[in-house]
Amino acid sequence: MAKKTFLDYIGLQSYDGSIKDYISNALQNVNAHIGNKENPHEVTKEQIGLTNTEDKSSETIRSELTFDDIRNALGYTPSSATELAEIRFTMNEEDGHLIMLYPDKSSVPDVAINSYGHLIYTY
Repeated sequence: MAKKTFLDYIGLQSYDGSIKDYISNALQNVNAHIGNKENPHEVTKEQIGLTNTEDKSSETIRSELTFDDIRNALGYTPSSATELAEIRFTMNEEDGHLIMLYPDKSSVPDVAINSYGHLIYTY
């Protein structure tokens, strides 16, 4: 039968420094790899299905967007900040639904807040 060896407290202390150094170096290497944003694995656009995607920063894309682009993507004309600031809400006392009152006093009668906190309404 093979002899078993156990480390006592003194034996563990001698390994303590080298174990800490090993772990510290491993963490530094992992953090350096995570922080490397220069494509260390050399992944290409083709490999992830972005062959037809232009190489543009999000800042460039935002600067090129027009109001028409946004309206076309949404499928409707979004309200301006001024219009949104003038919208008021009231509660329908009969059914408890929230009613949005626009500045021109028109309203969207079937408004509710869903479980995600989003306003939902029908026209």
